Amino acid sequence: MTIVSEQATDAPPAFPQLRDDPLQPPKAYVQWREETPAKLVTLQNGKTAWVVARQKEAREVFESPFISRDPSLEEFPQVRRGMSFRRNDLIMNHMDPPLHGKFRKMLAPWFTMKKINEQREDLQGVVDNAVDRLLTFETPVNFHKEFSLVIPSTVICKVLGIDYSYHEYFERYATVITRAGSSAEDFAAATQGLFAVCEQLVDESIKNPGGGVLQVLTDKMQAGEINREQAVAHTYVMVVGGHETTAHTISLGFLQLFRDPALADFLRENPDRIPDAITEMLRLQAINDGSVARITTAEIDLGGVKIPAGAGIIPLMSPSHRDPRSWDDADVFNIDRDNSKHLALGGGIHSCLGQNLARAELEIVFETILRRIPTLRLAGSESDIGFQRDGFVFGVYDLPVAW
Repeated sequence: MTIVSEQATDAPPAFPQLRDDPLQPPKAYVQWREETPAKLVTLQNGKTAWVVARQKEAREVFESPFISRDPSLEEFPQVRRGMSFRRNDLIMNHMDPPLHGKFRKMLAPWFTMKKINEQREDLQGVVDNAVDRLLTFETPVNFHKEFSLVIPSTVICKVLGIDYSYHEYFERYATVITRAGSSAEDFAAATQGLFAVCEQLVDESIKNPGGGVLQVLTDKMQAGEINREQAVAHTYVMVVGGHETTAHTISLGFLQLFRDPALADFLRENPDRIPDAITEMLRLQAINDGSVARITTAEIDLGGVKIPAGAGIIPLMSPSHRDPRSWDDADVFNIDRDNSKHLALGGGIHSCLGQNLARAELEIVFETILRRIPTLRLAGSESDIGFQRDGFVFGVYDLPVAW
């Protein structure tokens, strides 16, 4: 049976919705998932878009040739107050083929499994140094600020080939940019501030090449293969994309272990299963919930729902990753399940470029903390945790721990 496009007499429900439990999707998203393959919603700017809360249809959104990431199109959904980019030629995330392939090919060699495995010793050093530093604090200590954020900040500086002193700017601005609750004024100020830092980094890389990904961008810029705006914008995206999400995954992952001490004990005794546990954490946490907006370029059919051309469409990670149509006991944490279907790291041509690096960071972090601080625990109760109750990038800002 074909379902026609939704024509509601009342205004469609508001998007985004917030989580009651940090490790559970918003209740409304679960309801929408069971009601229909695609749901019309009202965005913060008053416009409408379609959200997709089932796993099969969400994957179709990622992989369909009739769905674009082009933010310059008129009805591209503005999912938060303010957008950093409204052009389709600045960053790889918003490019369609063939331009997307050019930039992917340029940067991909820095994120291959072979390249990341060559860096694992350095990554281990970063984590060990961060643990050494953490252990100098009196408890309780904010684990998110003093450890989780430190890891990706240090790593992204190394990957870019820049001095670690820039991490303070990255942390300050990226937190505002990825938080849906930020006002339009704060979002714009943070975006401008981080762009200014990235422009400075590009200039410094031209004068003193650092040998990292930033040098690749500036070398290509000087060779006339890309322009300055593209070099600055890709620096910006790597800072934001490689920073906040990894930090939140670390903090929420340890919250998962605090809730399930038996799982922590199992992983401590079986560190070879940590990669499987991380994959399951990525599935259930669904940190990037509703942040991957797209737009249809032709009419499409999602599970019988006809969505017209030129319509905004947003796959929702948290409900789709718990879709009972795709996983048995989908709400249960199970490291033995087949997680090849989850979309935490994207899908199709826009799958996360840095996923091998992110996984390596996470694997080393969890193995090292479980081994070196076996008594790590939540200080107080979950009511003491400062959650970033955000509809797009969910996480924490204060995770008090002791040992």
